[in-house]
Amino acid sequence: MKVINFKLVNGDEIIARLRENHADHYVVDSPRALQFQDRGNGQFGAQFVPALVLGVDTGIKVYKNSISLYTENVGAEYEKHYLSSVSGIQLATSLKG
Repeated sequence: MKVINFKLVNGDEIIARLRENHADHYVVDSPRALQFQDRGNGQFGAQFVPALVLGVDTGIKVYKNSISLYTENVGAEYEKHYLSSVSGIQLATSLKG
């Protein structure tokens, strides 16, 4: 599945796996919101948190009229972190023989 990134009209930024593209909505799996957290000492870090805390994580409808920005070109580093966060598997950055 393709990983997509979109910003909702309320300002929330979401990354998810695109399952289906319909005329008026997308169907996505594992939507995660980008959240910034104070790590202390004036440093901030970003993390992905479930976009729906109490909902099922698959087959989520996102209506296109609620999206202000959309891309299918998610940066490789962000995609890697997203896939790690939804799978629980740490992805390798390089392989050495």
